[in-house]
Amino acid sequence: MQINQKVYRVIGVFLLFYMFFVVGRTSYQSYKIDKKIEGMKKQVQTLENDNKQLTQDIEYFKTDAYREKTARQRLGLKKPDEKVIVIVPSKEPEKQKEEGPEKSNFIKWWDLFFGPKEDQA
Repeated sequence: MQINQKVYRVIGVFLLFYMFFVVGRTSYQSYKIDKKIEGMKKQVQTLENDNKQLTQDIEYFKTDAYREKTARQRLGLKKPDEKVIVIVPSKEPEKQKEEGPEKSNFIKWWDLFFGPKEDQA
């Protein structure tokens, strides 16, 4: 009888460990699935926001204001009673400052309040 009790105890301990293993594995799988669901919900929310933004963009692109803006910018069109002024940049290069040693901040402030010194002018 002693041997049977030891065998039953060993089998009982083994079954107990096996049950803990199964419960732990199931809990871990459930945890992983919950995390995956949470990530997918965030992804769905992001896609819904993107979809909403794209729908708003499509509605804006259908407006006359957008068509007029695009015609002006891309095609260079204007309204019949409108005058267009084009500013052409000068072909002359801008005059470069004489390169020399950089003035210190103190000298810059002095020049601002009291004017440049005679030897610097």
